[in-house]
Amino acid sequence: LQIALGKASGALALGMSSRAIITVGEAYPTLIPKLDALAVAGIIAAPGALLIDDGVGGVMAAIAATGDSGDNDEACVRAAIAAVGLTERA
Repeated sequence: LQIALGKASGALALGMSSRAIITVGEAYPTLIPKLDALAVAGIIAAPGALLIDDGVGGVMAAIAATGDSGDNDEACVRAAIAAVGLTERA
């Protein structure tokens, strides 16, 4: 639970998927550790958290999964978003 919470918290704090956070961390190695304290449950830079679009240009929420590979976690989250009729924020 804590890992999924950290993935979702980071996605919300930075306004991007947890996969995108990895890219930012690679480009700016000291940034994510410094921002970690600002996110409610920290920032875990691993695939598996996506943002949900609110339909008017903002973010409704983030959803995350953990327990399998990052790719499978992300696929599970993507399927869950679609299953309830919501849209992933690009």
